[in-house]
Amino acid sequence: MKFTFILMLLLSFFQLGGTAHAYDAKWREGDAASWAAPGLDETGWKSFDSFAGAPQGVFWIRDRLETSPELLDGSNYILSCEGTGAFEIYFDGLLLGYSGRPAPLARNETPGGLRFSVSLPPALLSPGEHTIALRSSATKLTNPTEFRIECDVATQSQQNNNVSLSLLLLGFAGAASAILFLYFIHIAPTGRPRSSALAALSAALSTTVLAAVETGYQTGFTNYTQTGAINLIALVAALSLYAALPATILLRLNLAAKFWWLAGAGALLFLSLIPWPVGDFDHDTRAFLLLCAYGVVMCLSTQGATRAHARLFAGVLVVCTVGIIIDPDDLYVFLVMLTLFLSVSFIEYLRSQAIRAKQAEVTAARLEADLIRRNIQPHFLMNSLTVVSEWVETDTKSALKFIKGLADEFRLLASYSGKKLIPLDDEITLCRTHLALMGMRQRREFLLSVNGVSGTEQVPPGLFHTIVENAFSHNRFSDLVVTFSLSKSEADRGVTYLFKAPLGRQPGSSATSTGSGLRYVRSRLEESFPQKWELNSIQQGSDWVTIIRILS
Repeated sequence: MKFTFILMLLLSFFQLGGTAHAYDAKWREGDAASWAAPGLDETGWKSFDSFAGAPQGVFWIRDRLETSPELLDGSNYILSCEGTGAFEIYFDGLLLGYSGRPAPLARNETPGGLRFSVSLPPALLSPGEHTIALRSSATKLTNPTEFRIECDVATQSQQNNNVSLSLLLLGFAGAASAILFLYFIHIAPTGRPRSSALAALSAALSTTVLAAVETGYQTGFTNYTQTGAINLIALVAALSLYAALPATILLRLNLAAKFWWLAGAGALLFLSLIPWPVGDFDHDTRAFLLLCAYGVVMCLSTQGATRAHARLFAGVLVVCTVGIIIDPDDLYVFLVMLTLFLSVSFIEYLRSQAIRAKQAEVTAARLEADLIRRNIQPHFLMNSLTVVSEWVETDTKSALKFIKGLADEFRLLASYSGKKLIPLDDEITLCRTHLALMGMRQRREFLLSVNGVSGTEQVPPGLFHTIVENAFSHNRFSDLVVTFSLSKSEADRGVTYLFKAPLGRQPGSSATSTGSGLRYVRSRLEESFPQKWELNSIQQGSDWVTIIRILS
């Protein structure tokens, strides 16, 4: 935020106004050296208001320039021009320089730069009226009506500052692209936030292209015959940025209804075609003003863990929106600042993810040990061995079946302990094995009903098994047949699992508790889906429902 403010101050310094203005432009088709003279009789010359396009061959443009006494302060001044043609530049009849070489035939013409400047000798800058004459041609212009020329007097330092600002912005945009590219390459093997990084990289690259176009324009590197290609490149880059910026916000903040948000951004692009009754905003400025404001709305609609980050995004977008309104001519300054912020934001995100990963490594071993330890607790083993010892004497067949089931459960737990995620089918098998053991111990039938599950879904090991254990720890069941249920549903924001545990005769504070069992579940979810999960437990009628959401 502070960095953006400093650049805004620099921008205001770079754009101090000049101390001269032009008026009363006239033009005439033909070619005569005397037409450069300051006292020329302009009978037969046409007002520039009637100019309908560049004629074939050479033509002249004359304009009068009023200079103020402030120009006599000893500064070095230049005549700065923007045009689409080839020009010889005269000031009070004196040839100052060229932009290309005008000629009556296209094959002989050398195209001039889109922006050019010539030095003004201090001796010529007396206060009062001066004559600017341009010997011109635009024989290589595809559409003659696109001819334009505009000149003004500025200090050499102003010109240098404008070029320096363009190069500075290009450097910032390029740095943002490089940072995001390195970030994208870094995360490529993990596949984690690749889509959001790719969207941000697209936004930064688009801004870099726009900054490169502006730099080429400011430095005079591009000539007027390249206008069509340059405009096409700028259009593609602007459209890419218009799509990539909202996509970055959507993916980075994990907003739902992504299609509709993107469709809304597209509708704004068409809305920007309509001129506004207030403000002197061109189409590009209207389009990106609407997009920045739309981005603020997107950020404010965020909920959950990304809300704090969304507020920072919204703050930067508000700064950009206000800055564009104050100074529409410097639209791309704020777009570059926005993409630079995106790159810094991703670096910060990468740093936090690295810290999280190290913390996950520290806790992974504890979680794996906890998965097994939860099933070899003294009271569980004691109760199980007591049952086995009784059955050995009275029901050998049941004792052997129980021992086999106990061995199966421990074998499954041991095979899962080194894994971060397992197929849901394996988790269901573990849960049903435990339910069968508890059914034998309590001489009841415990069932697990599964709905809407394919079995290939990836979940942390022991996720639902822990919830089943908690249900037995905090309930006393009296029914001969007790059914647990697991169901899955999908929505825009991700996948939701509902696990229902029946309430027994003497439930505790909840059917599944909120102690070490759910702490284990939360730890496993955070390890596998950092900041992309939700866990809630509520009572619904005769069931205690545990709701787990895995956000996309």
